[in-house]
Amino acid sequence: MYRILRKLSILLVLISLLILPSTLSFQSKQHIDRSSNYHKKSLESIEFQNSLPLLNLIPQNPIFIDSDEDFVHYNFPGNGSEDEPYIIENFVINSTIKDYGIIIKSTSKFFAIRNCFIGKCFEACIKIDNVKAGTASIINNICKGFFMIDNLTSQNHGIFVNNSPNSTLIQNRCNSNSRYGIYVLSSPNSTINECFTDNDDLGGILLEESNNSIIKNSISGKGIKVERSISCLIINNTCTEYGYGIQISNSDFCELLNNIIMKTYDFGIRLSKARFSKIRNNICNRSGSGIYLADSENTTIEENYLLNGVHGVVIQESMNTTILDNRFRSSGINFEKSTKEVFETTELDNNSVEVSEDGIWKNKEIVLIKNMENQIFPESDYGQIILFNCSKVYIKNFEFSSYGLFELEFFLCKNIDFTGNIVKGKIKLDNVTESRINSNTINKLKIENCYNIIIEANKILRTELYKSARITVQNNSDISESQENEAFTWLFISNCQELNITSNTCQKVDCAIFARHSLSLNIRNNSFSENYGRKGFIDDKLYFEWFLFGGSIELFNCTKTLVEDNNLSRGNKGVSLFLCYDFHLRNNFVEDYGKGVHLYHSETNYITDNQFLKNRMSIDVDRSDFTQISNNTFSENSYGMYLHDSDSNVIIHNKILRNEYGIALMEECCNNLIQYNIIEENELGIYLHTETKENIIHHNYFINNTQQAEDDSGKNIWYEESTEEGNYWSDHNKKKPYEIAGDGEAVDPYPLNEYFERITRVNYSMNVFSFFILISIILRRRRTKKRKKNNMIVRDRNFH
Repeated sequence: MYRILRKLSILLVLISLLILPSTLSFQSKQHIDRSSNYHKKSLESIEFQNSLPLLNLIPQNPIFIDSDEDFVHYNFPGNGSEDEPYIIENFVINSTIKDYGIIIKSTSKFFAIRNCFIGKCFEACIKIDNVKAGTASIINNICKGFFMIDNLTSQNHGIFVNNSPNSTLIQNRCNSNSRYGIYVLSSPNSTINECFTDNDDLGGILLEESNNSIIKNSISGKGIKVERSISCLIINNTCTEYGYGIQISNSDFCELLNNIIMKTYDFGIRLSKARFSKIRNNICNRSGSGIYLADSENTTIEENYLLNGVHGVVIQESMNTTILDNRFRSSGINFEKSTKEVFETTELDNNSVEVSEDGIWKNKEIVLIKNMENQIFPESDYGQIILFNCSKVYIKNFEFSSYGLFELEFFLCKNIDFTGNIVKGKIKLDNVTESRINSNTINKLKIENCYNIIIEANKILRTELYKSARITVQNNSDISESQENEAFTWLFISNCQELNITSNTCQKVDCAIFARHSLSLNIRNNSFSENYGRKGFIDDKLYFEWFLFGGSIELFNCTKTLVEDNNLSRGNKGVSLFLCYDFHLRNNFVEDYGKGVHLYHSETNYITDNQFLKNRMSIDVDRSDFTQISNNTFSENSYGMYLHDSDSNVIIHNKILRNEYGIALMEECCNNLIQYNIIEENELGIYLHTETKENIIHHNYFINNTQQAEDDSGKNIWYEESTEEGNYWSDHNKKKPYEIAGDGEAVDPYPLNEYFERITRVNYSMNVFSFFILISIILRRRRTKKRKKNNMIVRDRNFH
């Protein structure tokens, strides 16, 4: 069908377009059919078409009418009465010059635009503006827009009706318009019926400041929007593919009945600041959220079928919501950013979720439990449990198998004991305190605004912590190997403080721990391995192509973090810091990473008593100052330490053994101190780039390195100025300065022996000075003797 229309717009010739009437048979019902046949209907097989036979089209220039007399000027048939309206029909109008194909404004006569093809107009193919109520009929036209031609970008609607009440739009087709297919503004009591829109950039239909009816339309792409309107009826429409289905905002008393919405990745139906709405008997299939309420009061959601979405119904800050007789599949009910008043005024009754067990679909109850106290949760085959304002509740040995939805939600609860359960979907805790999640198998656990929660001895695919404090995560393991798709992050932390993460095991996920904007994290005694990560987002607003999101531990904008006694092995990165402060890495084993530790734009950090083995780059200090690297062991790495554009760091008391490069100071590294390190059997002990300066290197052992050191700058200091003591060089055996390889012609003027004692206490420059003094004395004595001898000869001659 779409290909035929494209030929029509290009060739500008007569085309016979015959499309079978809609085969959709979905009638308005008072109640949903409860039979299994209703739910076994193949939604994907439904096709929507409408009749648009355009015959005997006549080429026509754009039509502009701004008075009743203009109808006569164009010699249209009819007399402008209700019984005999002016007829504008069977025209083909293609213009890239005019803003409109047909514009009619400021008229009082009845007219009908029908069976026309209008394309390539910059603002609207058809515009009706400020005409008398009930006089406009737009029937069975094709309005095809465009996005750019001759380097000009259009901002066009297919049909634009403004300030023209009681207008009728029937069986029109609008596609590929750069804004909306049909836009009706300030035109109450109008009807949009059996129209088809496809691939319009902003949406199929926009209704604004009106109280209109939108009935039996088929929309492919972004769907229907209603803004600032009252008492709109949206019934028997179909919205498919991409974007959104139906969106109602700042509008009251709207009814959405019998609509089918499929494959909309954002949401099926969304209400925002909309009151007293009814959403009844709709089908939402494969939408991100089937029905989403945001700050919308007094809404009734009844007898809908919501399937295969991330969420079935989402309630966000919306009070007095009634959710009745709905059926869900692989989805459920989710409360987001909701208050105590929202839960108190929400009513759930007779809702169920379909769950597949051994290939058989079973209906399980969705329950909202309020104010339960000091009870063991009753045994039943629940599909979803929502607990509000409950305390001392014990939930043990249940199995939930819906997948994809929040099968358990706890809000404003205290002393919850959740033990020994199997949850194949998700659990959410919101404003929960003093509770314990113990010995469960969980697909996803989300914790938000919680305090003093213990998460212990669970098998968890993914855990997310938001705005929470004093959370303990201990003795847990991941279950990524049992999933077809590995978890992106095993433990995600955002805006939290005082967390203890101890004795956990995680392997073969993209990232074991990712924390951002958090304070006082203690990460101890964990085992993380084979977490290789990927390139991607670090934060909502920051993206760096080269920064690998993933690895064992990733920290972004965190303060006072302790990473201690962990075993980290195999991956892209062991520990990564970005914009972090007061970080301590202590007594960890870090093996076989691309980068063992990566510091980027981070200051005042401490890396002590760790072992780094077989990493490509054990420590990468990039644009990071005031870091102390001490008492670590580096063995068999490509680079032990690699510093770039980093100043005022201290590298002290480390063992750097059998690496390709022991320490490398690259561009713009200044005022770093390297002292009391053992640098032994590396291919190159220390390398200093040409752009380094004022780095101080003293009291280090350089032992049997293939090349002890290389300084291409010559602007660095190879001794301690206060004591005039340099470094020990295993290949130095003469009482003279040690010459350092590199273009900088640097020297250690005060080399030391293995006991860090000066090889000679006499300054080399003084030796040179003394030598010249001695030569001068000898020459002076020779000149004196010669002068005396000459004087004796003269006296002898005078005597004779």
